[in-house]
Amino acid sequence: MKRNKTKLVSKRGQKYKLIGQSWTTYENFVDMYQHTYNELVEAGVAIDLKDGVWMHRSGKICSELDAHGCKVFQELIRPDMCIVGYEVGGNLCMKRDGHVGEEKMLTATGKFPQRKALSRYCKFTLVGITALNGEAVMCIIFLCGAKPNGSIEARIDIKVQPIGSPSDRDFISKNSGSGK
Repeated sequence: MKRNKTKLVSKRGQKYKLIGQSWTTYENFVDMYQHTYNELVEAGVAIDLKDGVWMHRSGKICSELDAHGCKVFQELIRPDMCIVGYEVGGNLCMKRDGHVGEEKMLTATGKFPQRKALSRYCKFTLVGITALNGEAVMCIIFLCGAKPNGSIEARIDIKVQPIGSPSDRDFISKNSGSGK
């Protein structure tokens, strides 16, 4: 080890799920993509190019010499009708955020600058949904909570006095909208 320390290091092994290794094969990915392409054609958002064509990086049909990537067998004709999502996660707890970008604050001598910060552990998952033409569709946020709160989930402001009785036919319309 000492003689070859530039080439060898000692580390702990990483664990991974065995099931993940068994299904991540080239054949399975080809099968998955082929099913996806068939569904896109059946839905009318893509067309099947029987013999396949070579395409330039810009998406225009070209010769094999000018092509970028593999032969293309389907062409997406309605990218606005296809949506994709990307999931990211984080934690709202700011306890250990430290000084972002070495930011400094002005304060009186002998005092410490303080900023309000959430100190409770609160994980979230955010999924950004985008159409394949580049248009943003929506953003979904999942917050982890100990107890479900129906009032918050239904966007009911418990500080506002309701108009009428819940059994009234127009109760929802009277109590919906801004400030209600």
